[in-house]
Amino acid sequence: MKKSLTINAALSSLRTLTTIIFPLITYPYITRVLSVENIGRVNFGQSVVSYFVLLAGFGISTFAIRNGSQIRENNEQLNLFANRVFTINIITTIISCGLLVIVTILPTKVATYRTIILLQGLTVAISPLAVDWLYTIEEDFGYITLRSIVIQLLSVVLMFTFVKSENDVYLYVALTSMSTSLGNIFNFLHSKKYVKLKLVSDTHWNEYKSSILLFFVNSIATTIYINSDTTILGILKDDYSVGLYSVAVKIYTIVKQVFNAVIATTIPRLAYLRNNDVRGFERLTKTMISMATVFTIPAAVGIIILRKEIITLISGSSYLEAAPTLSILAVAIFFGVLANILANGVLICMGREKYVVKATIVSAIENATLNFIFIPIFSQNGAAFTTLLAEMTVFGMSLYYSRDVIIRMVDGSEFRNAILGSVLMLLVSCHLMNLLSECDLIIRIAAVIVVCSGVYTLVLLAFKDKVLRNVISQVKKKLHKKED
Repeated sequence: MKKSLTINAALSSLRTLTTIIFPLITYPYITRVLSVENIGRVNFGQSVVSYFVLLAGFGISTFAIRNGSQIRENNEQLNLFANRVFTINIITTIISCGLLVIVTILPTKVATYRTIILLQGLTVAISPLAVDWLYTIEEDFGYITLRSIVIQLLSVVLMFTFVKSENDVYLYVALTSMSTSLGNIFNFLHSKKYVKLKLVSDTHWNEYKSSILLFFVNSIATTIYINSDTTILGILKDDYSVGLYSVAVKIYTIVKQVFNAVIATTIPRLAYLRNNDVRGFERLTKTMISMATVFTIPAAVGIIILRKEIITLISGSSYLEAAPTLSILAVAIFFGVLANILANGVLICMGREKYVVKATIVSAIENATLNFIFIPIFSQNGAAFTTLLAEMTVFGMSLYYSRDVIIRMVDGSEFRNAILGSVLMLLVSCHLMNLLSECDLIIRIAAVIVVCSGVYTLVLLAFKDKVLRNVISQVKKKLHKKED
């Protein structure tokens, strides 16, 4: 059954909103209780584990979503396909877990984080049960949203109940891993609504391997350019630098998740439209690009304006050295979100995944190489700068390889309106921040958000921005329906 993209986007946004709200409740508490150094240890461990999560995943999720979306109307075919993918995932996870144990035994700096890494490694072992790809194929964002809220609520209760001092760092890691694993188990149990998952002897590996390996290589490159910053920062610097960087990355990631959550709901629809309605595919892609342009630019500027206030609110004044880091990462939001649309929404749906892999590999090599140059000099700010360059590279290359399709979808007036509105936001905020310098932190943040949002909206209205007009039109339609 075809589901409403508006409802899917709303549910996905709600789920993402909970991933923002709950961390905003727990993260300020955790960063203050565990100290900067312990936060650095936890995030360094997580950066190491992420490579094994990657190996366990093996690019299977992206492959499954693209191929499964095309056969979701045929229950028998989907069930067979899901079992093959699930079996392959189990095999890759067993291999990944074995290698993770070996790495923690070897006499390297990683071994000093053994306990944290093994506790975090529980998520690797349970990861095949998540079958998130199945829910994306079926566009079942209602269940995913409900499950996410329940698990995160449980996690919040456990955090405040048991984590009381910096000596509870291992307990914190264990609770985090258990929460993630419990969510994966729920996913597996609920999956019988759509398919009956079981291990099969014939995985059709020879048929699938070329596509899966291509997506896996892309996942490797993606993980390197996302996580190499933290890993290399931990090796070349110290836990304190990683702790500062982790706070800035946390805020940056949360904001990106808001935008990418909406994009994720459209990818199965794009894959379907590409094969059945090319004009519909182009219209939806154009809408996504327009929305991203109009909303990511002011979001990035808003973070730059409130960088110190946001960090103080989230983690406390002891993390204020991360303010320049957050400013750099804020700029990367625009390029990261647009790159996601072009790579996952356009190129992969058009069967041009080899170009996505190429772009990601180039950016990963660029990021890892430059980390060794910039981190020793600029520490966490150097790591943030390499992330910005990596996001720009993926965006630029994805734009180049999709130019034959994208060029007619880009509306320069929307970019102009977003830039003008954001510049005016900056000018107004400079004066406003001085006026509010003595005000309470929450009042200052709220006032800046309200005033700057108003200024930006007025600019869009003045230029009769198409995106804003479309949003207003959609809201009016919804209100009229309710009245009827």
